[in-house]
Amino acid sequence: MTKLKQAVVQGFTIEHMGKNEFELFWTHCFKSVKKWATSNDMDYHFFDKPIDPYDTSDLLNVSHEWRDAQARNATYYRWQWVSSLSDQYDVVYWIDGDTYVWGNPPPPPTNKKQLNHFNCMQCQKVADIPHLSKGWNRPNLSIFWGSPEVLREINDWYLKVLFNPSERNDLFITLKTLSESTKLVSDFTSEIALTAWIYENSDRTMLHPYICSLFPDVDTHWAYDSEAILEMCRPDSFLHFGGSRKVRHWQKFLAYRAYLNQISNG
Repeated sequence: MTKLKQAVVQGFTIEHMGKNEFELFWTHCFKSVKKWATSNDMDYHFFDKPIDPYDTSDLLNVSHEWRDAQARNATYYRWQWVSSLSDQYDVVYWIDGDTYVWGNPPPPPTNKKQLNHFNCMQCQKVADIPHLSKGWNRPNLSIFWGSPEVLREINDWYLKVLFNPSERNDLFITLKTLSESTKLVSDFTSEIALTAWIYENSDRTMLHPYICSLFPDVDTHWAYDSEAILEMCRPDSFLHFGGSRKVRHWQKFLAYRAYLNQISNG
């Protein structure tokens, strides 16, 4: 059986980050991902600038809560990055820069019969209103993967909806409007936008819930997100330090890891 040729992609616009935070936290994450990719016979690619820069605030005519334009736009640029080299591989993985690989977990699940499916994490729904609306499945793009064809298709979709308003479907318009006029959608991020694509392509999308308070019974013990990292994380897993308190959570994790090492050697 032919072995799949796989790659890991990361990207980061370093200019927007303070030197101390970068050295205290981000460098450890990048090094862990590169080490994991090498250990699993995957190519590793890192991008530090966009291939084709643009500003989503201008294109979407929205005022983002996330004021750092470089960081916000980079969440869209990642689709340029994964698509730019996807023809070289069978499967391409994106892993956010604030993800630390603890140990050597197996690669995220890839069913060879479903290579044309888009895979990503999930940690919540969007516009979930009790007794009124069940909302829509919101992707968490900290880790996503798929075939060259599906990743290129999604990148093309992003370009269409960004540059041509007539390409935006009803759900895209609804979520954008909610982000502008209510608190049901806090900001129109790239994840919120992709919710519209997933809704129309649910038969080709596989969502993998993170273990967190919203999914307490989910058995996804290979990846953890935000607060759940310190609640229940295990070795040989992907730890996504989402949110604004990354360094604080990172320091708590280091203490937790040191504690585990101490009791195992004691």
